[in-house]
Amino acid sequence: MKDLSKEFRQAFKEDDQCFNFVQEEALDGIAYREISGDKGFWADPRFWRILAIKPRRVKHDLDFWHAQLKAEDRHREQIAFEECIANPAENAYDLVLPFHHNDGSLVWMELKGRIIESAKLGGKRMIIAFREITELKRQETFLRHSSEMARIGFYDWNIRAKKLEWSKVTKEIHAVADDFKPDYRQAIKFYKSGRSQQKITELVDRALHHGESFDEELQIVDGEGKEKWVRAIGIPEIKEGITIRLYGLFQDIDMQIRTQNAIRSERSLYRQVLEGASLGAWDWDIDADKMTLNHRAAQMLGYELEVMRREGQIYWFDLIHPNDKARLHKNLQNYLVGKSDKFEMECRLQRSNGKYRWLSITAKLFQPDLHFERPRLVGVWKDIHFEKQKMDYYSTFIQETPLAIAMFDKNMHYMDCSNKWRSDYGLEEIPIIGKSHYEIFPEISEEWKDFHQKCMEGGTFRRDEDSFIRPDGKLQWIRWEIRPWYNEDSELGGLIMYTEDINMRKEAQQKLAHSQMAFEANFTNGAIGMAIIGKDGEWLQVNDKICEMLAYTEAELKTKTFQEITHPDDLEKDLTELRKLEAGEIKNYQMEKRYFRKDGEILKATLAATSVRNKDNEVEYYISQIIDCRPKE
Repeated sequence: MKDLSKEFRQAFKEDDQCFNFVQEEALDGIAYREISGDKGFWADPRFWRILAIKPRRVKHDLDFWHAQLKAEDRHREQIAFEECIANPAENAYDLVLPFHHNDGSLVWMELKGRIIESAKLGGKRMIIAFREITELKRQETFLRHSSEMARIGFYDWNIRAKKLEWSKVTKEIHAVADDFKPDYRQAIKFYKSGRSQQKITELVDRALHHGESFDEELQIVDGEGKEKWVRAIGIPEIKEGITIRLYGLFQDIDMQIRTQNAIRSERSLYRQVLEGASLGAWDWDIDADKMTLNHRAAQMLGYELEVMRREGQIYWFDLIHPNDKARLHKNLQNYLVGKSDKFEMECRLQRSNGKYRWLSITAKLFQPDLHFERPRLVGVWKDIHFEKQKMDYYSTFIQETPLAIAMFDKNMHYMDCSNKWRSDYGLEEIPIIGKSHYEIFPEISEEWKDFHQKCMEGGTFRRDEDSFIRPDGKLQWIRWEIRPWYNEDSELGGLIMYTEDINMRKEAQQKLAHSQMAFEANFTNGAIGMAIIGKDGEWLQVNDKICEMLAYTEAELKTKTFQEITHPDDLEKDLTELRKLEAGEIKNYQMEKRYFRKDGEILKATLAATSVRNKDNEVEYYISQIIDCRPKE
């Protein structure tokens, strides 16, 4: 089998296609592959180091490389390879694949391939550039599961294309099928007629015509006819003064609104993952202190290369953000003197418009040899500005979400958590990422460990009310849920745990229960007659005293209305006051009146009445207090 590593080095020196592709794309390794023949394959040490595979174990053949992939991914890679070979103009070799790390975990890589052809090479070859994106995949997985746990969906309306997309959670909130395809008019109709529908229409109109964002709590009527509160966040995207896109978040806050324990989400969640960008190359002759850049590097800073040379700005170290300069020089010095084995960092460089842009900088030191007369530091820039913004959004969401959420791997080691989780459990100053949950909480019960184990087997568990004794001796009430999370291959990745402090709700429930008990006691055992009267005058509930006063049993009274046993001369006055009470003109009334007892005698009494209203301010029932005014014997 040919030594493809030597052939690649020769191609790199002599073939512009090869040189340009590697310069633009290769960040975390390169590979060189035969198109036909022996199916030869060679990958450079950077790729194998990322997988922690020692050089002596590496076999430079296609089968060994394929062995680092799952069977289905090998098949997918081979199909993409063959399609690219058959028609490279139509079928780009551009893949995202998970490789097996030596420790058993998965390392996600972005692969980009380019076909080169040369008579000197004896045929066609493919160069493959690798970029590791494992961290982005992990963040994406965490956020997807967090949004489902927190009931936060998102939407994206491409106005020019007239295309509206809802996420899975957004569809669940609207109670529509997974294949439901919304449009703008349908989406607006889900909002409750009246204030909510008028408000969302106004907010969308201002977003479209004035570029204004919005964040509003509104009511919808879902596909099952149920009213619920939602939080709608909208962010317009403007191009040349015209809104071309409206996107944002959609959160189910129905429970929070109704229980006054509102859960807020403070930041926008973005779904798309950075696909990559071209590289800028630079070369620093250390002894001569001479810097050269390629055209792409100049473009990344907003310059034409010739303008940079003319204005003396090739020495890009001068463009580093003041807050990053000391750190870069320290890292660079440590690398040059051998204190670190690689130089890579992220920092900001100033563009021609005065604004700073985030770049990923990597470099390698070349000692004098056949190619270089003096030591040189050769490196590349990768534009990661949007990626940094995305990571900031991710970090902000994770840190500032008002939910206590934590994500664990299969060994119950922390992968990420919200600030609310840290504050609720006193972990603000403790580094927990990567540590075992059982190390952080050694006192955790066997019952909880059993829940965790069953969750790892695919179970989902929740309790709307649970309590435990905190270290300070206080009783803590929580609502919690744990569920497994899965990676993109539907393999178990670990579990996500969510907890909510419901102490305030429990205290309110307890106060309400005590109040009801006190009312029941006073009602039943009161020294005066008490009754709950329906809107039509029916006796809904009476105490023993009123039965004694009117000489009826409770069952007998409940078959009558107060009108039936009221003296005719007193009835109209009583009904007049009752109508005023119903209309809200008065809060209560009191009058002297006469009732007919069961035995035919007349009971002279003082009546005091008031109303109890529902949330719509409509009368539910009346409460009457009746005092016997007959002379004492």
